[in-house]
Amino acid sequence: MEGYGSVSGWSIEDWRKTWEGIVVVNRRGRAKVNGGHGFGKGWPGKTEFPERWTFADMQYATMLTWHDPHVVRESGDCQYARRVVDRVLMEVQAYGPGYTIFRASFPVDGDGVVKNVLGDKVEIPLDLAKLKESGWEHVRHGGTC
Repeated sequence: MEGYGSVSGWSIEDWRKTWEGIVVVNRRGRAKVNGGHGFGKGWPGKTEFPERWTFADMQYATMLTWHDPHVVRESGDCQYARRVVDRVLMEVQAYGPGYTIFRASFPVDGDGVVKNVLGDKVEIPLDLAKLKESGWEHVRHGGTC
């Protein structure tokens, strides 16, 4: 895989969207939520960061996942990175030239991660098998075996 783009293209609005969520309406008039993964936000279908995590924790986990991922994959002009941070499996996505345009950052699963399903918060325990799913490549770091 190619190197990862700089997060210089990620704005405070991107960080806020990830935490708070924003409602967008598509051309067909359908509303959907982008982001909204902060604990207690309650957006349907979204996972939430653990209650113990702060906004700064989310930023740190996002940056660590992007710059030092455990696994990566590409699809079209989008790059995906995953990493376990504080027993939470994170996924970060960016696209465009050099992968500099932020797309998403969210908890896949882990200690304290919940998913909003039909008005209930469902705990999603850490599943390390998701680091071995088809299409994901392990990132080799420096050093010797």
